[in-house]
Amino acid sequence: MAEEQRVQKSPSWAQLVTPLLQRLLSHVRLSNCLELYRLALVYGLPDLRDACLAFMAVHFHQVLCQPQFPLLAPPAPAPGDVGLKQQLLEARMAGTPVLVALGDFLGGPLAPHPYQGEPPSMLRYEETTERWFPLASNLPPDLENVRGYGAAALHNYLFIVGGYRASSQEIAAAHSYNPGANEWLQVASMNQKRSNFKLVAVHSKLYAIGGQATSNVECYSPEQDAWNFVAPLPNPLAEFSACECKGKIYVIGGYTTRGLRPWTISDKLKMSRMACCGTVRGSRESGWDGCHGILFSQGIQSPFEGNLKSTGNMPLARVLPPLRPY
Repeated sequence: MAEEQRVQKSPSWAQLVTPLLQRLLSHVRLSNCLELYRLALVYGLPDLRDACLAFMAVHFHQVLCQPQFPLLAPPAPAPGDVGLKQQLLEARMAGTPVLVALGDFLGGPLAPHPYQGEPPSMLRYEETTERWFPLASNLPPDLENVRGYGAAALHNYLFIVGGYRASSQEIAAAHSYNPGANEWLQVASMNQKRSNFKLVAVHSKLYAIGGQATSNVECYSPEQDAWNFVAPLPNPLAEFSACECKGKIYVIGGYTTRGLRPWTISDKLKMSRMACCGTVRGSRESGWDGCHGILFSQGIQSPFEGNLKSTGNMPLARVLPPLRPY
């Protein structure tokens, strides 16, 4: 009888482990969050479970890439149940949307109020005061002086992809801003460098559409952190618009460079000139830049036909820095 009483009074293994697991509430990390979440479900620890869910919602895309995640989040949960992935996504999307602007805001209509020191590169808009305020984060050094990039929001992450640097060199790098953790992360780069393209979010994926003189399209999956080529555009397009509607991507407007006449370099002028203008000579329009005479015919309108025809493009691209909403 005494032996039975001693056995009954001895603490169980669960009673010994529970206090240890409770101490882990402040030690949830990307390397252990999925395992701690599983243990919290096994031993019925709601505090640890909620701590893991909150952490995984903040670091949603990084958690999706973990090989253990599919084991805890079956693709087809029971009827009426909310799967782990959907539960994390709903928690991540909770809150009031905020408009964010990227760029150089020293002066001008978007100058923040107030700011001290170096001008910020990221601003948030406050509707109550109708003013722009500095965000607690700035662009990473890799994104400084990058223009012509694609930007889109996916799962409450802001993605900045591709573009070109001041040297006109195109890049394929991709970065994401996580407002929950207030941090920038570098994700997988595209397979092809591109600029002046459109980035669209559709069905939990990103699509990099076209670009300067290219027609291919790439798709980014957060689960694999990888880009893959998908169906290309019918023709290379430039200066077009793209949007998503009911799961479909619509490409609107733009122009194609296919079939246009190439540029040719004429003889040099005898004297260098600045701020010159062009004039019509015969059937061609001549323009001079520095000491080289460049022959071009772009956007010629015939008074007899009454319409505008697109021909060769200028040799140098001129693109305004984009202002992207978040």
